[in-house]
Amino acid sequence: MNTFQTFKFYKTKKRVSLFFSALLISTFVTFLIFAAFSKDIIVTQITPGLSVGIIWGVGVIVFAMILTLAYALWANAFQDKLSKFLLEAKKMPKAGKKRPVRG
Repeated sequence: MNTFQTFKFYKTKKRVSLFFSALLISTFVTFLIFAAFSKDIIVTQITPGLSVGIIWGVGVIVFAMILTLAYALWANAFQDKLSKFLLEAKKMPKAGKKRPVRG
């Protein structure tokens, strides 16, 4: 495996993790902005004891769990295989160099 492939692997890993992080942070910040500046929407009662804010807060937590599951599935399907391949390629001797014989 050459340096370009290794760089591409780490670039993809960084891009995916930043994408998932941005999704979660934007969802949470949107919730906080509505809680701070639009309290009339957040406190709107759907049923007695259940407001829009409670449902939205639980939705943020469920969304975080879904994003974590999606990232774990992606990592297990692609990232772990590529990491293993990179480690195997790193252990291989370079062309033209001989390993010392132990004995």
